[in-house]
Amino acid sequence: MLTLLYAMLLQCPFVPRVDDSDDAVKVVKEDGDDKCSDASVVTYYKKKAQPAMSDPRCTVEQGKCVQIELKGYLYLPTSNACKGPHPVIIYNHGSGKPVGENRRFGSYFADLGYVVFIPHRRGHGCSTGPHFGQECAGKKDGGACKMKHLRAQVEDVKEAIDFVKERSDVDPKRIAIVGHSFGGIVSMFANERKLGQKAVVNFAGGSQSWEQSEVTVAELMKSARNAVSPVYYFAPLNDASIEPTLRLAYEAGTHCRQFQSALFPAVDVTGDDEITKADYDGTKDENDKHARDDAHGKSTRMVRRWGPSVDEFLRRNFEHPAKFDELCVGTSLSATTRIVPKQQSKPIAATTK
Repeated sequence: MLTLLYAMLLQCPFVPRVDDSDDAVKVVKEDGDDKCSDASVVTYYKKKAQPAMSDPRCTVEQGKCVQIELKGYLYLPTSNACKGPHPVIIYNHGSGKPVGENRRFGSYFADLGYVVFIPHRRGHGCSTGPHFGQECAGKKDGGACKMKHLRAQVEDVKEAIDFVKERSDVDPKRIAIVGHSFGGIVSMFANERKLGQKAVVNFAGGSQSWEQSEVTVAELMKSARNAVSPVYYFAPLNDASIEPTLRLAYEAGTHCRQFQSALFPAVDVTGDDEITKADYDGTKDENDKHARDDAHGKSTRMVRRWGPSVDEFLRRNFEHPAKFDELCVGTSLSATTRIVPKQQSKPIAATTK
């Protein structure tokens, strides 16, 4: 009873905003422009004296570093009944679309009582620095280059956490790191370090890279083994690949890392109010994309479908922080007699033209 009362006190009464009242199963269009003058955009890292142009956070013009400034969207709880200090979510967005398309995430979780900060990853939105596409263009091993670029962004995650912790209305003991796609990979890399996080969510991180890059697979598997906080892995059934959700969870479990994993219903990519083969189609179009790529992106806007499970996972780990058991050997048997599958599951390959 006391536990239930405690949970109720932590959680604000959820009152959906006008822009978040659509049916959870529908994919809803929203304003995705990155308006850097918006009141919700704040600076969380800036250098007045510009360093050498080799600094990866620089905007470079004519061979010189002209600006270093990282910004992000800040969302605060809106209900008067929601008293602080508040839990915190650092949300690492994916690539390829405006950062503004993640505003729905911010408003949804702010309405649940979280302080939500969505850093614009370097080279994206209103933040300075090169995009990974610029850094890795023409490289022989593009996968390794991208992983190096994403690992460097762990420092930006640390800056974001330090920035939010300066606020008097946040609880520094209740911090979570959440990320989608490349932002999910950044979140996994960040979870190899103790930055104050009590829980991490990897939403389809690695889904679009898993079957094209052995380096990506190896790096994410290492992060699953080395996790310092529990991770919730999830994706829709028709994401570009569900292998990361399955394989990373298995890797975490066999290395005694607490985890949670889920596959959500497929996304209605075609918009015909039913799930058909077309929503799973892996045939690439003239833009080198397929329906499962669309599902990968559109699923981020279906926050009312997967949001409750994320909220429950975070609150459970805030209330009962994990202490990984060093005596665990991954199964009920000893490490020497443990049965290991002879063959790993094969990736679900998308068809191509």
